[in-house]
Amino acid sequence: MDRRKMNTSELSRLSGIEYSFLHRITSGKRLPAKSQTVDLLAQLLSLSTEERDDLHIQFEIARVGESVFRRRKAVQQMLHDLSCAQERACSLPPPTEAPLPAACSGRLQVEALACQIAAREAACPNGRLRLIAQPGRKEDFPLQTLQSIVSGAPALEIDHILCFDNRAEMEAQNVALFTPLLSLLFSSVHYHPFYFYSDQDTLFGALSLFPNLLLSSRHALLISPDYASALCFEGDTPCFQLLNNRFQHCFGNCYPLSHISREFPSLQTYLSFPTSAGEDPDLTFFLSHSFFLLPFLTEELCHSILRPDLPDREALIRTILDYTSNCRSLRQDSTCFLAAPEGLRDFLDTGLIPELPSHLTRPLPMAQRVLLVRRFLESLSAVHNPDCGLHFYDADHLAFSPVLHCICRQNLSQAVLMLSHPQSGLITATILEPMISSAVADYFHALLDSSSVYSFKDSLEKSKKIISEYQ
Repeated sequence: MDRRKMNTSELSRLSGIEYSFLHRITSGKRLPAKSQTVDLLAQLLSLSTEERDDLHIQFEIARVGESVFRRRKAVQQMLHDLSCAQERACSLPPPTEAPLPAACSGRLQVEALACQIAAREAACPNGRLRLIAQPGRKEDFPLQTLQSIVSGAPALEIDHILCFDNRAEMEAQNVALFTPLLSLLFSSVHYHPFYFYSDQDTLFGALSLFPNLLLSSRHALLISPDYASALCFEGDTPCFQLLNNRFQHCFGNCYPLSHISREFPSLQTYLSFPTSAGEDPDLTFFLSHSFFLLPFLTEELCHSILRPDLPDREALIRTILDYTSNCRSLRQDSTCFLAAPEGLRDFLDTGLIPELPSHLTRPLPMAQRVLLVRRFLESLSAVHNPDCGLHFYDADHLAFSPVLHCICRQNLSQAVLMLSHPQSGLITATILEPMISSAVADYFHALLDSSSVYSFKDSLEKSKKIISEYQ
């Protein structure tokens, strides 16, 4: 205001905001009720893009508190970065029979030793690695080592124990800790993370000598907090047995962090989660850039989209229809569909449904594409809850991974993340840790107040305009 030489009276006249209320805002005694007010003030004051973004950040921090703001930003980053593809091709070294060193120093040497232990275990029938480590906290290792093991030995079973801090102020750090593990989860069904609650900084701090542990059937590797030093023990030594017993004790006090499935029934089980008698249904969020259409398939459309030369085609149709009939049991007045207008255009342009593997499907004819979207919109037309129904989001200002689908329920300690793999179709990861899944649900609920998300009414109007272009 000083820079524009604008006083409160003039800004009140231009914005339509009552003078006394605007004065309390500018003096720091009140907050704007909506983010749209912040947008209006930014526009009238001719703020730059950077200034406008900073103003929104400060508004959100003042409105919800810094810890909640940072937790939501961590969830947003997680949903933006989600991918099932490895950024680089990883491989393990060929296993050797040379004796392993009892100690080593230097990160390259520690990583090489860990990969050699993994390579030897991968060569064993029913090989299994057990790990206690915090990837992604401050160092790239052991995340890079895990990526090498998962990529280079995809059949190797891996049990991984992580520590989460269940204090409210640590929620953003927990989400950030979980984020880099998602690519591992979607890359292999043999990677199994588990968690327990404690003080991460105490357990994995600089004063802890060797907090990280890698166990195979023949070796135990103790690793320092900075991953620059390691001690290695052979499987026939008392130290190995002691560490093996210690891992089993820790493992007995852990809980599964997530569950991975490449089948429809896992998602079906989640969607049919029962509610108590007389209890209002949870608000369920569906997020999909590419328009989550599978629940609205009919038998006619199912026959149209599946290739005619598929073996067991009728059995596959029955499986999909059983799945979609269960999805349709979701109450329209308690479900919020978040989608991008570009995703609707992509479907109308291609006729492909990303929930089904590409090698099973062929494009729907244009008439059936329009019919499917119209049925979806008609099913939502009677919804009166402003939080439910269809809400388009602005993909230029609110970016999610283009292969992501997400389902979560408010007040339910589970969230489901799904990736559309070009060959495998949907890969489903159910988050079982309550703090992370609750953070995801809170993030989606907060989106409904975001200026980047359209209202239900505006989204329906935008959908009708898009459909009219294709008729």
